[in-house]
Amino acid sequence: MKYLKVLVVASVFSFLFTSYTFAQEDTTVQQLVGTTETTTSTPVTPTKENPLGLDIPDQTDNPSTIITFTNPSQSGAIVQLEIDSKGFVDITSPYSFAALSIGKHTLEFKYQDANAATQIYSTSIVIIPRPPILSTPTITADTVTISGTGLANSEIIMLLSSGTEVSSQTGLVDGDGKWSMNYSRADLPNDIYSITGYIRRYGYASNFSEVTKFTLDVNSNTNNKGEYLLDLSQLSLTVVKDWIVNNQTYILIAFCAFVLGIVVGIFSKTQRAKEVTQRAEEKIAKQFQKHTEKKQEVTLREKLMAEGKKEEKVEAVEQKEEKAVINKIDFLKDYKKFDPDESDGKESKPSVDVTLTSKK
Repeated sequence: MKYLKVLVVASVFSFLFTSYTFAQEDTTVQQLVGTTETTTSTPVTPTKENPLGLDIPDQTDNPSTIITFTNPSQSGAIVQLEIDSKGFVDITSPYSFAALSIGKHTLEFKYQDANAATQIYSTSIVIIPRPPILSTPTITADTVTISGTGLANSEIIMLLSSGTEVSSQTGLVDGDGKWSMNYSRADLPNDIYSITGYIRRYGYASNFSEVTKFTLDVNSNTNNKGEYLLDLSQLSLTVVKDWIVNNQTYILIAFCAFVLGIVVGIFSKTQRAKEVTQRAEEKIAKQFQKHTEKKQEVTLREKLMAEGKKEEKVEAVEQKEEKAVINKIDFLKDYKKFDPDESDGKESKPSVDVTLTSKK
């Protein structure tokens, strides 16, 4: 289990390095020739230049695009629209165009301002073709066929790229909206290709289609010196040697990733051991602190109890001493018979009774 983590990390780094290498080799067509896409604005506040607050794109591939505007009339007058000088019609916001044709269209808006004066606001919109749809390329031993659908009876331009090399080919979309192009395998020496395209009609070009990537079967070309897969069914020392020679770059990347994975795994394991040790030390410290606090608490309690007992003893002694102190009067009460003095301090003499008797 301790080596599993290292192997997983090495595999991840190997995948990342390999992916980064392919990304550097492939250059998208959009980066080379740009794009004709134009973004639309968010809801617009009426201004002097745009009194209706009209939200409309400069160009779009949606012939039934939706526009919004604000009617400035205070009396409730209806806004009217004229397209390509074909007459005004009443419209309300939001408004959807009725399938405009490809090309530039002039728009005239008639409305009443806040002062009930009739005004005209002019603008335009360009409708471009929609981009073509590409199907998965069909690859045979001699040709690569790329097909798809697009605007009927229009022109399609395909761009094929591999690394920094880009080639273009022009074709026609038939009346059913289908098209197809063939490339010779002899003209495609590389392994990985990206392909995209756009439609052109009446001089207006569409946006680019989504990019489609495909890989050629390099094993079918015995003269190709590029990297190839290792066939386990024909495994031999010569095959392994050739495979290593033809895939040195990937082997080096994999080895570096493996070493890096081991380093990361060892570092991670060391950090984890430190964390475990630190947690154990903290636990022991907390237990020791808790034991010390408990001992201090017991000692304080015993001290208070000892002081309490000491105070009780002192009070008992004081009470005993107070009981032992008596005055003279109290003393004489108990020892009157031994004191010859009177109560007023005079000395008393015992009385003697004398009786005279006659002797016969």
